[in-house]
Amino acid sequence: MMKRPVMNPSYLDDHSSHPAASAKWARFFKFLFRIGKLFFTDLLRRRPKIQDEVGTPFSRFMRKLLYRLMFVPTLLAVLIGVLVVTATHPKPAPGVMDPVSQGVYYDPVELLSLDGTKLEGWLVPVVDARRVIAEKEKMLHKKQPAIVLVHDFGASRQQMLPLVAPLHDAGFVLLVINLRGHGPSAAVGSTFGLNEAQDVRAAVEMLRRRSFVDPEAVGVIGVGTGATAALIAADQDPRITALVLDHPIRQFDDILSERIGPKQSWLSWVRPMCKWTFEIAYKVDAEDINIGRFAELMKSRPVFLLDEPGETVSCVNPIRSKQIVEFMKKHVATRTKTATALLQRDQTSQATPIEDAPDMAVPGSTESWPPQQSAAKMLERTKNTGW
Repeated sequence: MMKRPVMNPSYLDDHSSHPAASAKWARFFKFLFRIGKLFFTDLLRRRPKIQDEVGTPFSRFMRKLLYRLMFVPTLLAVLIGVLVVTATHPKPAPGVMDPVSQGVYYDPVELLSLDGTKLEGWLVPVVDARRVIAEKEKMLHKKQPAIVLVHDFGASRQQMLPLVAPLHDAGFVLLVINLRGHGPSAAVGSTFGLNEAQDVRAAVEMLRRRSFVDPEAVGVIGVGTGATAALIAADQDPRITALVLDHPIRQFDDILSERIGPKQSWLSWVRPMCKWTFEIAYKVDAEDINIGRFAELMKSRPVFLLDEPGETVSCVNPIRSKQIVEFMKKHVATRTKTATALLQRDQTSQATPIEDAPDMAVPGSTESWPPQQSAAKMLERTKNTGW
């Protein structure tokens, strides 16, 4: 007879349905038992381990108790250190897309923050085939307005991709940066905008050094931590033209309760120590985050604040994107147009010998002096009119 495979159901055991879970809890309780035995078994012994130990049972108990209490500050410091390090080193956000996915050309660049931290970014120039065909050689001599795009805490530069194509089409040079904590600076902790302001200022200075960028027409768009970093950077650099702030951090207490300190109410007394540890570790003043410090700045400079409750990433919303583009056109691009017009007027006045020409209109002509035409046209008109 041909042998057939037969399943034997006798190996099934109803009592072992979740062996992994039960073993996990068994190891956990065993660990708790060892900790309790380590700290309290010898403490509650009636007979001392050392025969030469003297004193009453109560005095021996107090000595052992005080000895164990000496470890409490060390354990607390370790706990607070773990909380701060974990909160300031978020898990890197996965990202494989770049501006090419938006149909935009870019150059990968590297730069150094003001404190020497290595950063990486995407530089998106205005020049493309369509503009070169439309404006020809004029495109190569124009200075363009520029914008720095800054992402939120726990995110990466991919967060700002929805704004790249609209701003590029509007005629802006773009620099999309990864804040510290990403790429070559992955080991550096995030400070929720305090040290990141140095990253923003370094990005702004990099754009100003480019020959095709108008150094007096550079704006910044930031989300969350990036918005706070942009605000601090603008407070330190009065030449930053305009800001778009998408849900900047209101006060450090929000960060303390949501990210750094323990969330349990019965551990709220630990939060001030977390704040002190954060300030000492990163050499910052946590109160510099509070948005109330920048009231005068927000009154004196163009600022588009997006802070509606429940709208967390409003700058990448299509409707908001259009509003941001129009805002940047009004407050950044217009500065470049005005500067270009003044430059052209200065060049024209310098090229014309005003001192040799009469400061009056030519009789029988509708043109004012000095003429705003080329020398070839002037000579042709002289031959035809006899003047």
